[in-house]
Amino acid sequence: MEDPRAQNVGEAIARVPPGRKRPKTTSARTGIRVAVAAFPRAAADLRRELELAKSALLYADHVTICSGNSTLLASLAALATLNEQQKLGFIRDLAPTFMPGREPELDLLIRHVSRRHQGGRGFLLALQFRQQLESAWKDIRLRVSQMLDEAGAAELEPAIKRGLVTIDLLDFQGSTGSIVTAYQTQLTRYLADPTTYPLFDDETGRLVRAGRDQGIFVVPPESERRATEAGLASGLIAELPAYPGSDMDRILEARVGIESHVSHFRRAVNQLRQYLQTNAVDEGFRDEVATLYTIEVQAAMDEIHAALKSPHFTRIMLRAGLESTPAAGLLGLVAFEVAHLEPIVSGLLTGAGFLLSATHKLNEDRHNREALGQQNDLFFLYRANQLLS
Repeated sequence: MEDPRAQNVGEAIARVPPGRKRPKTTSARTGIRVAVAAFPRAAADLRRELELAKSALLYADHVTICSGNSTLLASLAALATLNEQQKLGFIRDLAPTFMPGREPELDLLIRHVSRRHQGGRGFLLALQFRQQLESAWKDIRLRVSQMLDEAGAAELEPAIKRGLVTIDLLDFQGSTGSIVTAYQTQLTRYLADPTTYPLFDDETGRLVRAGRDQGIFVVPPESERRATEAGLASGLIAELPAYPGSDMDRILEARVGIESHVSHFRRAVNQLRQYLQTNAVDEGFRDEVATLYTIEVQAAMDEIHAALKSPHFTRIMLRAGLESTPAAGLLGLVAFEVAHLEPIVSGLLTGAGFLLSATHKLNEDRHNREALGQQNDLFFLYRANQLLS
């Protein structure tokens, strides 16, 4: 049975205004903007948000995260930075839960501490209380930091600092009871925004589907297309063997390495969408994306791998050898005599020329094979899997 005190603490935290940092400006505002929407849940973590955000960061220009959990954790983070008056207000908020019947005493103490001019014992009392308050808040800051780390908030920091991710805070109006209502309101905005690609977790997909069927949500065809493309792109990335467990630093490094291929991948996603029988808010969408990966994407990646596979070194050596005929020089190196420097030097130069020719052939062949592999629009996924491995 849930402890009612935990609910009261949650309500008090929800009333703490979360810090609103101005996001770093980027030139990506006019590109592919994905809005990750994860349904509110009891677990105090960002697991789903992180999973969707990391896959979106590989192909999107900018990612916005919207969830009840991210907003509550933002309020929790703000709790650590409250000023004295805000700390006193937070304590007063919790008094009925932890100090039932003693609220008048606390009110009297708060009024006394809040006075500007104090003398004698009153000054000492206020000083003692402030010291106790600061000591208590050190413990709170430590616990808040631990909770944020456990929730995965620290993993988002690098992307937020680079201006690639922002948190879309929900307006709870001071109560966790209004989380779902605030979430639905934000979903309506995303669905109506012609520049946003909504990316839903499973629960949100079911919510939107039910709301659409009951006339609560209006899902324009273009918004449905964008949501399906976002869900398909992220779903294909999530199927990559190397993707599970990839941390944010690895994702951001891979993002740079595949940037030149992202436009081809977006085109491939638009084409692959035609194979789908479902869309992002339909039941079975994720399963169909997984099937599409197995049938289409895996076959394409096998073709790319075959195109990039290096021919045997001896075959390259033989081809280069036939063209540069180094046999006499190599035999001279085997059967040389110390007294005959000229044949030695001649053999070395002939052998070196042969090796340089073979190396050039290898580089040329590799370049041609890479160019051939990169012609496939799904080379993006192949390269992403390499970089994440």
